[in-house]
Amino acid sequence: MESSTGAKIVRASKSQSTQNTPPPRKLTGIITIGFVVFTILFTRCGTAIPTNEIGPANAVTQADNKLDNKISKNDNKAIARKMTPVRCLLDYMQKKGLLSANVAKNIEMPRVKAPRIIKRLSTDPSNNEVDKLLNGMESILKNPTLSKRQRSFIQRDLFRDTAILWLLLGTGIRISECEGLDVPDVDFENRCVNVKRKGGFYDLVYFNDMVGEKLHDYIENEREQYLSDDTPEKDRNALFLSRQCKRLSVDAMENLVEKYTQILVGKKFSPHKLRATYGTTLYQKTNDIRLVADVLGHSNINTTAKHYASQTE
Repeated sequence: MESSTGAKIVRASKSQSTQNTPPPRKLTGIITIGFVVFTILFTRCGTAIPTNEIGPANAVTQADNKLDNKISKNDNKAIARKMTPVRCLLDYMQKKGLLSANVAKNIEMPRVKAPRIIKRLSTDPSNNEVDKLLNGMESILKNPTLSKRQRSFIQRDLFRDTAILWLLLGTGIRISECEGLDVPDVDFENRCVNVKRKGGFYDLVYFNDMVGEKLHDYIENEREQYLSDDTPEKDRNALFLSRQCKRLSVDAMENLVEKYTQILVGKKFSPHKLRATYGTTLYQKTNDIRLVADVLGHSNINTTAKHYASQTE
């Protein structure tokens, strides 16, 4: 009993001593982090060790001597890129109990914010991509690059797809706003559509005669083909319908825009690029930033000024 009890006591004391001794990985982690922090601090300072301190003087060549006392600096973007994973690593080790504090948080991170340049279709007379897209829809079936299968699909949905492109480029509405439109939302007499904005409120957006003509052609000649007994009741009044007899989704509209811009312009443009094209063109013609903000549905005029008024050809 005593030996058995004694053995238990010995094992217990060994267990207690093991708990009081920090695990080797913790010590290794601290040493590793020390080297990492030193490296980052060294990078942050942006200095390089002279080559004559790296090895014996007789091992330094004439070319290496030109590098003596030279300073190597990282720009703000490079520093931020290198600092981010280190800070995440130290933060992870702190959560795991391997570090008591994240010392990298004491190092000031540089501010890196590249100016946002919104791409849009060119309206330059020498290369008017807007005209290529809209006018190209009139003769797209004669495009020699189309396969027989592509031509059949395009012909099937030509009125609908043409109306969508003209509406997006002629009003600047968001693709989600276009998806939510119902037939009663289109007012041909006053040439406007009643769109539901991001904030949930409704707003009237006006369109020109050509947009109205394309919408009318689609509603009169093609829309009924998309309706069937399987169409959900909530989608029966939807302006734009799919071949599945339901409201055309945002993803389908995005694919549609990218498909036609690739065929007619030679590169893919998203629906947001069409919106940017409309907003920038409207500002260039009117020089009225408040009008552009109102038409685009921006609640903050600074957003309009930043992303549209600053754009130049």
